[in-house]
Amino acid sequence: MFEEIGLLKNIRMGNISASIVQFDLMTLLKSFNCIAVEPKLVKKISMFPDGKYLIKAEGEINSNKQLVISNFSVINSDNTAKLLLN
Repeated sequence: MFEEIGLLKNIRMGNISASIVQFDLMTLLKSFNCIAVEPKLVKKISMFPDGKYLIKAEGEINSNKQLVISNFSVINSDNTAKLLLN
């Protein structure tokens, strides 16, 4: 399991299907191209505003060097984030 903390940026729905969300996870050292395919994660991540929240993302790196998210949590949570996560 790969785990990284970074800023949630450039959130976009997949071109082929609305059941995929892509985003960048910006860390101090590098940027990770991330995808989420699990419907619950797709729905939650797609509702977050761009560039506002630090998240802890967990998942696996695929053959395209993308982090495939299996779980995430918000580090700098506020009332908006708490509502979106429920």
